[in-house]
Amino acid sequence: MYTVSEVTNKGTWNSLAGNVLLQSWSWGEFQQKIGHNLWRLGVFDGETFVGGASIILVKSRLRSHLYISNGPFVISKRPDLSIPIIIETLLPHMEQLAVPCSVHFVRFDPLLEISETSHDELLLTGLKKAPTYVQPEKTILVDLTPSEENILLGMSPSQRNGVKRGIKDGVTVIFSTSDEDFNTFWKMYQNTVNLRHFVSYSKRYYYSQLAALKQENNYEICIASVGGIPQTASLVAYDESTAYYLHTGRAYSTDPLAKHASRVQVWEIMKRAKARGLKFMNLFGIAKRENDPDDPWAGLTEFKKGFGGAIVEYVGAYDYPLTSTYWFIWMMEKTRKLWGYPYYLLKQVLKS
Repeated sequence: MYTVSEVTNKGTWNSLAGNVLLQSWSWGEFQQKIGHNLWRLGVFDGETFVGGASIILVKSRLRSHLYISNGPFVISKRPDLSIPIIIETLLPHMEQLAVPCSVHFVRFDPLLEISETSHDELLLTGLKKAPTYVQPEKTILVDLTPSEENILLGMSPSQRNGVKRGIKDGVTVIFSTSDEDFNTFWKMYQNTVNLRHFVSYSKRYYYSQLAALKQENNYEICIASVGGIPQTASLVAYDESTAYYLHTGRAYSTDPLAKHASRVQVWEIMKRAKARGLKFMNLFGIAKRENDPDDPWAGLTEFKKGFGGAIVEYVGAYDYPLTSTYWFIWMMEKTRKLWGYPYYLLKQVLKS
């Protein structure tokens, strides 16, 4: 018989959640910093902490829901436990949380790899496949435990040669947490947002990530430059096992060496993560149709695949409906590709 209670001790929480960045204690502090209500519910077998979920309340004009980002998590040493079992245990307690918050559904986004049974196991808990994704459903994990030489050998020839050429020709990389370098990132990130036509969070959102996680030495800005001129800037996060290549912007320079700056940058992040004793580099998202040249993220996907590593595919987001309004929300989210970006542009115009 499992019990559920709120966890208020950081060390206890991170003993399991420390290996899941978006469930970690410091990520929760970031969520609170940007105004979200947050609960950390732990599942216990007797006095043993065996799983849990960091839950935030998300409110917007379209919907209000409880969201569990990359969760719940489960202890790895118990083959009798699984993410669906943790979900089933948590659901009655989430229903209790939902009532005073007036939410329409609970959305789970677990780090559960796709298998022959994963979908059916989640449906048996009462969940429905969400109409959209929130976190990347497909990513690349690069193993950092081999030697640096062998990590390089695991890259594609063009990527490996680009790294070596960039280093030889003087691409420089710095790591920082300064406001000045954050502003450099933001300027280049907006270049990418405008070119790729995707919806960005606010500047405050990303700055709050930096402010919260750098307190634990778990977040940095990485800038690669050619001739002293920044060419690419990324936000990099760390948990207890993995480095995350989260958000990246580019200057889109015509300098022929600029294309090597991104390669050297990722390589330097890998080396830095390895020096921290981390086991993996998560390149954080590739196209779901990774071999489709017409996918809008095809170029970025090929770039990331060039660093080697294993492609991992997760089940994606699943919802637990709580009201009949959920199905209207489901329809709006399902058709978001048709109206989402024009709506975003309209809001930007009205703000200016």
